[in-house]
Amino acid sequence: MDGNLSQRFFDGSRATTLRTFAIVSLAALMLAGCDDKRRHQASEEVAFKIIEPAAGADASPEAIAKEALAAMQELQRVRAEGMGKDDNRAKYEEAMGRLFGVADRDRIYALVKPDPAGGGGSPFAPTDITENAAVRRVAESWTSETAYYINGLDLDSVVAKKASGSDDRMLVSVNVVNANDRSALAEIRSQSGMGPADAPFASLTAEQQQKIRDAALKRGFNVPIEAQIRLVVAKTKSGWRVQKVDVGPGR
Repeated sequence: MDGNLSQRFFDGSRATTLRTFAIVSLAALMLAGCDDKRRHQASEEVAFKIIEPAAGADASPEAIAKEALAAMQELQRVRAEGMGKDDNRAKYEEAMGRLFGVADRDRIYALVKPDPAGGGGSPFAPTDITENAAVRRVAESWTSETAYYINGLDLDSVVAKKASGSDDRMLVSVNVVNANDRSALAEIRSQSGMGPADAPFASLTAEQQQKIRDAALKRGFNVPIEAQIRLVVAKTKSGWRVQKVDVGPGR
């Protein structure tokens, strides 16, 4: 990789890396515990009903991933509006039930529940955590991690490939762009000296790229603005279910 390409990769991924670091840190704090009783209530108090996938028992990994994304999109919408508005609390619990329905709850519980003897599980979770409480914590952290991009999904870009060479685990990814970043970048690209507004960023001169990057950083984001939401979807006795969600650089 030549020097210019290396610098573009570093600069372009820096913003995504910083956002991901901040989001992962938030997720760790959530697992450690906070004062939000709605997010960390005991499983006996959980008000939602688990809703099985609308696509059915034979749904593909892509279909299950899309249902998970739709549920996280609704959860974040309600968070942004506030739980006290209209019937948002009920809508939140309904969306959480849909996310539970497509999650690999057995696997998530095994990964979260502390195992003092074997040293496994999450060090932030209580040793007596229930399955519902464990899965809810993870579902909340997925929603937080994807929040910045969740309203910029390009569902036509969804692709699935084997994860780690296994037929029983698929990596489903979707291209995403934050809508505010998109409009801000378009405004920057329309200014004089930034090169043709419709030209691919990579085709611009080094000077033009740097001008765009500097202008973007002043407005709180970096280029490129594209990212991916990635979901690990595994085959279970109930069908394909989501085990993990994260955000990574764009394709």
